[in-house]
Amino acid sequence: MFIFLGRVAIYFLCRFTIRKSTLPLQDLSKSVDEVAKGNFNAPLPVIPHNDEIRQLRDSFSNMQQSLRQYINDLKATTAEKASIESELTIARQIQMAMLPAFASCSASFPAYTLYASLTPAKAVGGDFYDYFQYANRLYFCVGDVSGKGVPAALVMTMACSAFRLLAENETEPERIVMRMNDNMTGHSDLEAFITLFVGIFDLDTGRLCYCNAGHKKPYINGQPLHVERNLPVGAMPYWEFKAQETILASGSMLFVYTDGLTEAEDVNRQLFGEGRMKQQLKTSGDDPQRLVESMERAVHEFVGNTEQSDDLTMFALRYSPPSSHHHPPFTLTLPCDVSQTERLGELMEQICEQAGIDNASATKLNIAVEEAVVNVMNYAYPPDADGEVRIDAFIADNLLTIIISDRGRPFDPTTASPADTSLDADARPIGGLGIHLMHRYTDGVSYERRDGCNILTLVKRQNQSSNILNKV
Repeated sequence: MFIFLGRVAIYFLCRFTIRKSTLPLQDLSKSVDEVAKGNFNAPLPVIPHNDEIRQLRDSFSNMQQSLRQYINDLKATTAEKASIESELTIARQIQMAMLPAFASCSASFPAYTLYASLTPAKAVGGDFYDYFQYANRLYFCVGDVSGKGVPAALVMTMACSAFRLLAENETEPERIVMRMNDNMTGHSDLEAFITLFVGIFDLDTGRLCYCNAGHKKPYINGQPLHVERNLPVGAMPYWEFKAQETILASGSMLFVYTDGLTEAEDVNRQLFGEGRMKQQLKTSGDDPQRLVESMERAVHEFVGNTEQSDDLTMFALRYSPPSSHHHPPFTLTLPCDVSQTERLGELMEQICEQAGIDNASATKLNIAVEEAVVNVMNYAYPPDADGEVRIDAFIADNLLTIIISDRGRPFDPTTASPADTSLDADARPIGGLGIHLMHRYTDGVSYERRDGCNILTLVKRQNQSSNILNKV
């Protein structure tokens, strides 16, 4: 009996001792459940004894403090990231606001249609374009700032503003680029450069004056445009940028782009390349918007889900002067050598035949043009200079327009007194015969000094009786 009672007493004593020992574990378990629910400030029970349960409680306490610190750091990081994203969004809005009609634009005027698009690789990027029309000229540029992100966007914003400001006061593309280069190289803290194409397009004549500063070659009607090897803007101070000229015939399409097009990569790191771009140029028709959008689709199909690695900018311009009878222009550039005038005679023969001018009038017109060209060859440049004279001819709306231009010293032949042909040749003073022939054998003569050039324009009406253009 006594043995049985002793065993019962021992059982209840052990049970009491075990329950007393495990009670803190139950309290700790409840607190840990609260922490698991996200209440990281839930109090943990006090363990008076320095045993394994106390050590477990202290470990949970350290974990609780670490979780609180992690959550606070995560909140701060998230807030900072949100602030940065907000700032990037604002920066992108500012950047896009610098562009005509934001990231993409289209414009249609009587003489031209254009469409441009910019897709940055990040929230903000370094590509840009701009254009504006002043009188009969279209000023435009396409540029690519080295680097990406906010630093490139800041340089892009500065370059965009500089182009607009300078273009409003300069009439020569190389002068615009040169002054932008001076501005950039004058800031030693700007570790960036810009590849840039600047064009000034005469909407009346189709003449495009351009300066290419290390940029990708533009294309005209699917063919690359010849460009001088100028350095990028900001690469070297006092660099002498060179300008060039070409003529866009009616219906011509000019396509300017940044390297984000040809250097777009697919998942295998293969480049889109110029070959695919040329093929797309051949099949995209004659509408600038359709050309740019089809090029974008081709790039997106090529790269697939690959992340865009560089900004992508495209600018397409189609020249379409409002003329029902507009023929391709004639162009000839001659050195200042009188022996080269034979080539001028061959050109004038082609021009007059195309214009439907009778033989007698063609002979007289040839004399007038030759007088003007020889005058440039003899007097426009210093004796030791290797000068050139350029002849452009356009046939439109029953008018033949011949433009003779040179970069020699300023001289307006229309201010010279015409020769008095009533006097004998020996009695007449020297000079004035050339301008007399120009006025006599043409229907209009005008002169202007523009973009550092002497520009003499002769106009001849086509013969109404034999106007072959009316039959086209």
